[in-house]
Amino acid sequence: MNGETITNKNFARLLAEFEQNYPAEAPSPRRVKDILQFLKNYALPYFTKNKLTELNEVEVTKLFDWRRQNYRRSPPSNSTILAEMSNFKVFADWCYRRGHFKKKVEFDRPHLVESPRAHFTEKDWAKLTRFLREWVKAAKHKSGPIVRDRSMLTNYI
Repeated sequence: MNGETITNKNFARLLAEFEQNYPAEAPSPRRVKDILQFLKNYALPYFTKNKLTELNEVEVTKLFDWRRQNYRRSPPSNSTILAEMSNFKVFADWCYRRGHFKKKVEFDRPHLVESPRAHFTEKDWAKLTRFLREWVKAAKHKSGPIVRDRSMLTNYI
């Protein structure tokens, strides 16, 4: 089983130690802020209510099941959960490196369901670009701000 018994420290003490020491190792202050925000807002309340005696894939799954039900604004998307799992993984790996866990904690992450944006067909694209060229030519004056703005929009598209 991955992960094992935690040292005698409770989650709040581990989090305080992490907050004090991790910024020196972190790639950026923004990353530290994101990790701490997740840990304080969700992991700490969860592990305060559900004592952390062993950290394994089952416990991590329970944490993120709980997280999906407990949110502040709106239910988290899969991409949010993935980002938060990454944040939790950083914390768990840090705890392992510091000797708080006997084994490294491994857990599966959900796969993102891609939702690609709709795209133009070739026929739609040809119609749009033809219209834009004619639209630039249809301006009353052949120079000035209107022609410039229409040309810029055409080039932008």
